[in-house]
Amino acid sequence: MKPVTITISLFILTVATLSGCRDRSQSVNNEAAPATATATAQPDSYLPSVPDSLRNVEDRAAYAACHYWDAIDFSNASLISDTAFIEQHFSNFIAILSLAPEHKAVEAVDTLMQRADRSPQMFHTISDFAESYLDHPNSPMRNEEMYILFLHSILKSQQLPDIEKIRYRHRLDEAMKNRPGIQAADFRYINRDGIPASLHNSLKKARTTMLIFYDPECEHCKQIMDMAASLPLSPDKQIIAIDAENDRDAWTRTKDTLPAEWTVGFATTPILDNELYSLPGSPTLYILDSEGTVIMKDPAPDQAFAYMKQQR
Repeated sequence: MKPVTITISLFILTVATLSGCRDRSQSVNNEAAPATATATAQPDSYLPSVPDSLRNVEDRAAYAACHYWDAIDFSNASLISDTAFIEQHFSNFIAILSLAPEHKAVEAVDTLMQRADRSPQMFHTISDFAESYLDHPNSPMRNEEMYILFLHSILKSQQLPDIEKIRYRHRLDEAMKNRPGIQAADFRYINRDGIPASLHNSLKKARTTMLIFYDPECEHCKQIMDMAASLPLSPDKQIIAIDAENDRDAWTRTKDTLPAEWTVGFATTPILDNELYSLPGSPTLYILDSEGTVIMKDPAPDQAFAYMKQQR
């Protein structure tokens, strides 16, 4: 899929200007981003009018997010069938949502999905866009924390059959694992010398750790890890590369090709079988502190590398 063409309205530009710049780029590869939308209707004409009394950026964004869909008649079959228009509106909505306080973001998403729940077509359209924009690994607007808000709301649906909720419930369970701000799940592994170790004990050696789950036979993993090998590592930073797959022979053959200063291990705790971590692809990266608290969960490689470089 191609990157979406986002029509930013005067209101959105005003909010963004007041709030300062925020980098929402989360991918080095946009080829799987949401499809380009060329709406036949004009989303700008449906924007809410924010009261002048609201001067604070977060207050303005909160009001706009909570009232963003008010002017759209979800019973209008012609309008909601214009998926290009709905996609454009949705992309603008999540841009504003990212500026709102968390409790207002929850309210805004719940309000949207409750209204959409009365229209099966609209409910599925919004649910699909939420997944494409916020959950697809290569979406430039990927945001798992925001997608969690949608998952909670989707699962409240009175119309969605229970069997269809199974997939969303599973995805929510995955998203809730090892979130930023909580301690990452511990596991055991053997290092290149065959010595048993655990993740949590290994983290104490440095203030910041980039944890890489990789497949030794994955070409994409090799490309990303070659890039990681060029990172300057001061004594308070380290990289731990863990093979969580089941082919120990492949790990044994390739373990010494990785940089000597890295900790390279083969997981002896069945990470995948025990579903300790959500590993949507290879490689999957985490940034952790010395106590195992997750700083970044599955960031795009360029974001993870930038964070490691800026730490002193």
